[in-house]
Amino acid sequence: MSRFSKGVGRAVSSFALAAVLGSIAPPGIGWADTTIVFQQDFANTPKGAWYPPPQYLMRGPLWIEHTIQTDGTNGPVLTTAGLFQGERVVFPPSIDGTQTNLRYDVDFQRIVALVDTAMMWHVNVDPVSHAQRFYQAAVLHGAEPGAASSWRIQLIEEQPGVGRGFTVETLANVEGPTVSPEAWHHMQVRAEGSDHDNFVVSLDGADVVSAQDSTLRSGRVGLRVGLDSTLWDNVSVGYDP
Repeated sequence: MSRFSKGVGRAVSSFALAAVLGSIAPPGIGWADTTIVFQQDFANTPKGAWYPPPQYLMRGPLWIEHTIQTDGTNGPVLTTAGLFQGERVVFPPSIDGTQTNLRYDVDFQRIVALVDTAMMWHVNVDPVSHAQRFYQAAVLHGAEPGAASSWRIQLIEEQPGVGRGFTVETLANVEGPTVSPEAWHHMQVRAEGSDHDNFVVSLDGADVVSAQDSTLRSGRVGLRVGLDSTLWDNVSVGYDP
């Protein structure tokens, strides 16, 4: 499914529905024989609608825009504009840890790139405090023509009693390609192995950064920005057979 294919997939709430969806061709690159358990392309959400629905976990205002792309296609996308700790949305299906080689995909466009744009995975939420613990693949800066970006894999833990209210452990940090505001890009995170603890992040089909950590081995998927303005589309979660 291309960046501009709309109305194909809707949200799926659990791995139990994987058999219904079966092995299909999801958005993104390098997804041969992957079973999709969650897809969201925002196709049926009206322009200007606040997002997400109540069952999603969010921080800050998120809304739906309709954008005219270079090929003339008009379609809804999720818009985020980050503040101090960044706006985020966490999608409802929780990975139960029984599958192998998890894949997370999203299309994104960084309209304003002041700090970072990130995809979150293995998101765990405390049932009482609602504090979140998660990994993120963050792209920092690199929005000017020819300017390199920094790609990081990080473990974030919200702790209200410390500093900014959260701690950050950087597991990997590399220089990456320019991510300009003029173009849509595709980010994929692979959590490989039966423990889902070998992480590989790719941009537009090329691997950029990798890391290994076993602190969190299951959870939800989410999107986050820190002082950036980013458009998102075609979010999906799947696993290899």
